[in-house]
Amino acid sequence: MNALFSRFKIGFRIYFGFALVLGLLGIVGGYGIYELSETKNHFEEYGSTSADTGRVLTISMNFAELRRAVLLHISDGGAASSSYAEHELGLIASGLDHMLSVTQDPASRARLERMLRLAKEYGDGFAKVKRARSTRESLVEQKLRPAGDKLVSNLSNLIAGATAEGELELAGLAGVAQEHFMYARLSATQFLSAPDTALVEAVTKRIEAFKPAAERLAAWLEEPRRQAAVKEAQELSEVYLATFAEMAGTALEMNRLAFVAMPELAAEFDGLAKETVRMWTTTLEQTERETLNRIDTTIQGSMALSALSLILGMALASLIARSIVAPVKNMTGTMTRLAAGDRSVEVEGRTFADEVGEMARAVQIFKDNAIRTEALQAEQQFQEQRSVEERRKAMLDLADDFENHVNGVVTHVATSSGDMTATATTMSSAAQQATQQANAVANAADHASSNVQTVAAAAEELAASIAEIGRQVEQSSRTIQHAVEKARRTNEIVGSLSDAAQKIGEVVGLINTIAGQTNLLALNATIEAARAGDAGKGFAVVASEVKNLANQTAKATDDISMQIAAVQAATGQAVDAIQDILHTIDEVSSTSAAIAASVEQQQSATGEIARNVEQAAAGTSEVAANIAGVTAAADASRATAEQVLRESSELTRQSGVLRQAVDEFITKVRVA
Repeated sequence: MNALFSRFKIGFRIYFGFALVLGLLGIVGGYGIYELSETKNHFEEYGSTSADTGRVLTISMNFAELRRAVLLHISDGGAASSSYAEHELGLIASGLDHMLSVTQDPASRARLERMLRLAKEYGDGFAKVKRARSTRESLVEQKLRPAGDKLVSNLSNLIAGATAEGELELAGLAGVAQEHFMYARLSATQFLSAPDTALVEAVTKRIEAFKPAAERLAAWLEEPRRQAAVKEAQELSEVYLATFAEMAGTALEMNRLAFVAMPELAAEFDGLAKETVRMWTTTLEQTERETLNRIDTTIQGSMALSALSLILGMALASLIARSIVAPVKNMTGTMTRLAAGDRSVEVEGRTFADEVGEMARAVQIFKDNAIRTEALQAEQQFQEQRSVEERRKAMLDLADDFENHVNGVVTHVATSSGDMTATATTMSSAAQQATQQANAVANAADHASSNVQTVAAAAEELAASIAEIGRQVEQSSRTIQHAVEKARRTNEIVGSLSDAAQKIGEVVGLINTIAGQTNLLALNATIEAARAGDAGKGFAVVASEVKNLANQTAKATDDISMQIAAVQAATGQAVDAIQDILHTIDEVSSTSAAIAASVEQQQSATGEIARNVEQAAAGTSEVAANIAGVTAAADASRATAEQVLRESSELTRQSGVLRQAVDEFITKVRVA
């Protein structure tokens, strides 16, 4: 091996060794940088997909809020609910536009584009619902309710006047007509609360029944004022029916949009959102696996390259040092023996092409000259005195020549050893810097893990808040159900009151009938008393008193009938109001149930986010642990550099020993 290295100069061997070690170090560093860059790309992809998943969940929550605002607007028609719905629509549209701008996957883009179209269609449906509700309210307030109030007022006045004048049959006809219309109006009121085609048919049927009753009433009347009132009532019934038909069509269309078409859009939107979240969750899991595999590959590759670099560096340093130190030591021993006068020593390395070979050939020349000099001394002892000065001069010249050749070689070796020491120091510093950078990466990974764990804790707190909201919504639902039961009991009590008032009316009618019959009997008695002449005067007085009493009774019963009618009307209005309250509370209960269901869904989604973030924190912690392997590899590289530094220091020391031996040899030669 020394013969192989001896073909090259010592400087070339040293530079080649350092270049090879630095090349291996560059390969290790480049591989680490490339793998860390790829790992960073995986982390960025994971973070981007996780953020997109969170945005889809937020958009899904916004759509649930939009649905709640639409239902609230259908219930109250307020500007606040409409503005809130428009605000949620804007958030959904802007969120989907942003996601489309950053999403490249064709399948994901197709789902997002479909979700955006569904959101726009839902917004168009909400605009139609608002217009339909406005039209319905306008028809009810401007036409339907005024026409109904006026019609009822005309018939009520007619009934009151006929009753006051004792026209009971007229009052009965008017009451029948009014009853048909009131039933129609009741069905119309129920339709406003719960649109149904059966109620539309009921209203139409009652109005159609009202028409012949009104015609019979009009045929009975003779007074122009009353005829005008009934005619107006007939015209109002036509207006009422036409207005109701228009309003019913609008309300049914609004009901179809709000509870059939728009829920279908919402269901499809929710399904697409869930499918998108599921697909991206799968992508997150795949990215996590790929990242962990990449990290494992990086660690194994770095360890393998570092081990290879360490082995090659140590082997090369040992070979180069031995190829320089061993020949120099041999040459030092040879020159020491020659200096001691041993001319039988063999000068090795004369065939080497490096500086040691040059030095060996110079020593061989010195040896040959020394041998020839001794031979001349033996042969020419008689000329010793004369040739002392010449020999001394020759020795000095030889020493100068030897010094010029050997000192040049030793100086070059010392300089190369110094360069090797400086390079080894640089390698050690570079390895130490790599260790510091790896430690910095580990600290950054620990910091990222801490941040991700903080996000996980925040997500858990959000899930707890949503659970508390769900509990409050459930408590509200129980309170609403309690209110429904109370309203129903109140409705039953008021209904009983209405039935009692009806029965009192029947009793009063019976009393009124008895009073009429009593009046008729008194009239007959008066006629019979008149026929009896003086004998029947006393009976006539009694009959007159009975007639007066019957008239007073009839008048009193008429007053009672009017009061009872008022009580019945008020009771009917109370029943209608309580029915409206029941319907409203039922709608609020349904809305609360929908809110509770949405809260449960959001609680589940938030829990899923918390679990995903915890998994991300675990992955980040594993990255921090794996970086320790990279740090160990950098420490191994630094150990190699320190080994090279020690070998070069030893070479420098041996060069100094060689220089000292040469100086001593030359001094002895010059003194000799």
